[in-house]
Amino acid sequence: MIELRGHHVASLAYYLCYGPMTGNEYLDHANEKFVRLLSDSSTEVKIVAGLDFVCESGGTSCPKKTNTCSYTHDDDFCIEEYGLTVGKVYTVGELVEIAKENGDVRC
Repeated sequence: MIELRGHHVASLAYYLCYGPMTGNEYLDHANEKFVRLLSDSSTEVKIVAGLDFVCESGGTSCPKKTNTCSYTHDDDFCIEEYGLTVGKVYTVGELVEIAKENGDVRC
């Protein structure tokens, strides 16, 4: 099971609509994580409050990360915007549909 935080659901919606994000090594790392995430629509994803697999894994971690994250307020907003529940498990396919239908970035 993969853990994903609220603002990374918004980042996933952006990725789905516009393609890979560019600009620095961390965004390249995030793109790789989204490719991995999207490779199997049945993969289970748990919505978390706090650091997730994009923040934590790989050699390049988020430049905003300390022991916590400066994007916590974005997590709360995105969880509400997308109608998600912290602790609930979704499939990747469900998150893709939620991101496309309910997010502020519409395809």
